[in-house]
Amino acid sequence: VLNVFEHTAPIAFAHGTGVNDELDGSESKAPVSFLVPNQFIPRGIEPKPMEELTPDERQVLTQYQMKCEVIQSLAKWKRIMLARLGVDVGEGIYSTSTSIRKGYKGDVTHSVIADQWDYEIRISEEERTVETLKKYVRIIWKIVTDAEDYILREYPDILLPGHPTSDIRLPKEITFLTS
Repeated sequence: VLNVFEHTAPIAFAHGTGVNDELDGSESKAPVSFLVPNQFIPRGIEPKPMEELTPDERQVLTQYQMKCEVIQSLAKWKRIMLARLGVDVGEGIYSTSTSIRKGYKGDVTHSVIADQWDYEIRISEEERTVETLKKYVRIIWKIVTDAEDYILREYPDILLPGHPTSDIRLPKEITFLTS
């Protein structure tokens, strides 16, 4: 069992914090960005258009605005959160996020919308080995194959008798290939 708890992921980061991954670093795939005005406007009162404001009034309205960007990856954020939450070695977090990826061509394997299911477990220096990675992969693989078994047990009619894939199951053991 993975010793992780759920933590809600942000949908955007403040620009310039260094938390958002740039993925491949190209300008065409830079994060989708937007401006959060953070203006105080009393409900029911229409603000004056910006062009009608004095320079002092404009400064007041824009002093708290913040440029933000839609998350590209939670990699750096997860590590920051492990430290901020004081997570012990062997514990971690999991989260889900949805991001918009501009500059990507949509096809059968890629989308401009990326749904990420992600986890991060704090491990010691000594545990940073291929064997530790394999240990966690085996745990996750068992969770996936147990889920397959459960679904087939609870919903046996999900399989189409005679369909070429009706007898195919995930292998119970996972094989590792390294280079």
